[in-house]
Amino acid sequence: MPDRAATGGEHQGTAAVSTAVFLTAYVRWMPTRNTKVQVCFAPLLAGGYAIASAMVKHMRPVELLSMYTRSLLGMVVGVLGRQKELARLVLDQERNGKTEDNQATFGMVAQFLVAVLALGGLSLYVY
Repeated sequence: MPDRAATGGEHQGTAAVSTAVFLTAYVRWMPTRNTKVQVCFAPLLAGGYAIASAMVKHMRPVELLSMYTRSLLGMVVGVLGRQKELARLVLDQERNGKTEDNQATFGMVAQFLVAVLALGGLSLYVY
């Protein structure tokens, strides 16, 4: 029987919880039905990216699940406190398309990137 830690078995529950946290948060924060549906695909895309990275880098399943889990949680932490700003931007971009006036602020982008890179990078450091 393979080692549970080596196969990522102990992290499967954590990955499921992080997916649930992500979906719960983003579906609540998105202002329109269209964007609610779109964010539901993010965990699928994140999983695909994680699998592709794992194949290229020959990662163990535990490393893969750690990267997936922390990256999704980073996306949630990355917009905490900015949900209203995010909703306003989404609505404005849906109505008017992307313009110079309805882009994310530097602070919003910086917060998001720092959170995702810090939590995602932590998974690579830990394993």
